Amino acid sequence: MSRFKFALIVPFVLALVLAAACNGTGAGSDNPNVLFSTLVEDADGDGVADEQDGCPEDPAKSEPGQCGCGELDTDSDQDGVANCNDECPSNELKTVAGECGCSEADDDTDEDGTPDCVDECPNNAEKTEAGDCGCTAVDTDSDEDGTADCVDGCPDDANKTSPGVCGCGESDADEDDDGTPDCNDGCPSDPFKTAPGECGCGFGEAALGGGEGAPITFVVNFNDPDSQFTEYYEDIERTLVQASNDWAAYLSAPTPVSIEIELSFINHEVAAATAASMTSVFVRDNGDFLVFEQGVASEIRTGVDPNGDTADAQVNLDIDTLINNYWFDPDPAARTEPVPQCEFNGGWQCYLDAYSILAHEMGHAFAYNGLRNAETGEIGEFGSTFDDQIEVVSGSMFFVGTEAVAVHGSNVPLADPAHLDLVTLMNPIIDWGVRNSISDLDIAILDDVGLPMAGTSSECTPSTPSVRSIQPTILGPKPEPRGCMNPNCPHNLKARLKMPK
Repeated sequence: MSRFKFALIVPFVLALVLAAACNGTGAGSDNPNVLFSTLVEDADGDGVADEQDGCPEDPAKSEPGQCGCGELDTDSDQDGVANCNDECPSNELKTVAGECGCSEADDDTDEDGTPDCVDECPNNAEKTEAGDCGCTAVDTDSDEDGTADCVDGCPDDANKTSPGVCGCGESDADEDDDGTPDCNDGCPSDPFKTAPGECGCGFGEAALGGGEGAPITFVVNFNDPDSQFTEYYEDIERTLVQASNDWAAYLSAPTPVSIEIELSFINHEVAAATAASMTSVFVRDNGDFLVFEQGVASEIRTGVDPNGDTADAQVNLDIDTLINNYWFDPDPAARTEPVPQCEFNGGWQCYLDAYSILAHEMGHAFAYNGLRNAETGEIGEFGSTFDDQIEVVSGSMFFVGTEAVAVHGSNVPLADPAHLDLVTLMNPIIDWGVRNSISDLDIAILDDVGLPMAGTSSECTPSTPSVRSIQPTILGPKPEPRGCMNPNCPHNLKARLKMPK
C-alpha cells in the first residue's frame, strides 16, 4: 500500500513546480523567466546560447566567418576578403601579392606569362630580358660564341667578336710576338722582320752590300733630382759617350739607332758602378731555357726600340767613389794623358780611370749579363744570350762561343755569369791608376751573343742568334783573380764592379 502512494505523490510535485514557473508564482521570485535563464548555458556571455553559438567562447562572434573564432573578420580595404585571408589588406584591388607585390598590379601587357613589373620587355612577348640586343631585337648568336649577333663584329666567326687587323674569318695571331699579326707579317716566324727583304726571313739586312751600317748614337740623361752633381755632368757625358761609341764602332745597325742612357748617382757599399739594359727581349728557346737578349743589343740588331720612350740602358755611379776616386781623361778619344798614380799623404789617395769603368758598364748593357747562379753556374727557366754560351766544367764556368774561343785559343774562364776571369776590360776588378781598353776578345763575345758586327756584311746573317753546338774543352784550374797590379797601390784598395741584375 505505501509504494503505491509514493508513486502518486512525485508527479504531483513536479507539476506544481512547473506550474509555478509558468505562472510566475514560485516562492521568492519576482521574474517569471528566472527558472529559464538559469537553465540555458551561454559560456561567452554574448546572449547567444552555446548550443546556437558558432563561437561559444568568443563574445565578439557567434559565427566563425572568414577568420574563424578568436579573430575578427576585419576587412580594411573593404574588398570582401577579410584581412586574415588578404595578402594585400590595404589594396582593394588585390588579395594576393603575386610577383609584383601589393602596391603594384600584376599586369601582363604582352601576355607572355611574366608580369610587367619583372618583365624587362613588357611589350615584347618573345623576351623577358633585354639581353645584348635590347627589347626590340632577338639575341641570335649565329656562331654560338656567346656574343649575340647584334654586338658581334664577326657574327659568323666563332673565334672573333671584332674584325681586328685581319678581318673576320682570319686570326689576328702574332706568332713571333713582334706586334704585327701574321696576316700582315711577311715573316711571321721572325720577330725582327715583317718583310723578307733581300736576305729573306730569318736573315738580317744590317749592312748588306759591304757598308758599315746605319749610325748608332748615344744620349745621356742625368737622373739627379736635386741637381747635386752638375759639376760632373760634362766629364761623365763626354767619357760615357766616347766609351759607348768605341763599342759601337765594331757593330752594324740596320737603321739609325739612338740609345738613351739614364745615369743615376747612388750610394753603393762595394761597387764603383753598375749598369744593365733596362729590358730584355725573348729570342728563342734553346731547349734548356728561354733565351733573352739585352734590350740595347736588340735595338741595335733590329732597329726596333723595345723600350719606347723610356731609357734603353741605366748606369749607376757610386757617389763616394765618383767624388774621391774617379779620374776623367781630358781627351777620352785619344787617351794619352797618364792616369794619376796612388799617393800617400797621411792616407792613400788613389784614382780610377772613369773611361775604363764606363766602358766596362756599357759592356754589361750590350751583352755581358747573366742569370746563372754565381757559385754553381746553374740556371732556371730563363737566361741571357750570354748564359747561352756558358758551359760549366767541374764547377767552373767558361764562355764557349765560337768566336771567343777562336780569339782566346780555348774556352774563356769566367769570374761569374757576367765577367771574364782574365786581365781584360770585362774583369770584375779595376785597378787603381790602370787604363783598360776594349779587346778583340771582348768584341768576339759580342759577336757570339748575336750582335751584328761591322765588316761582315757581305753576306746575309741570321736575324736571330743561332743555337751553337757547344763542345766543352776541359781546362786546368781557372787563374786566380788578379788583385791590385800597380806597385804604388796598396792591395787592400780595390773597386769591384757588381754584376748588373
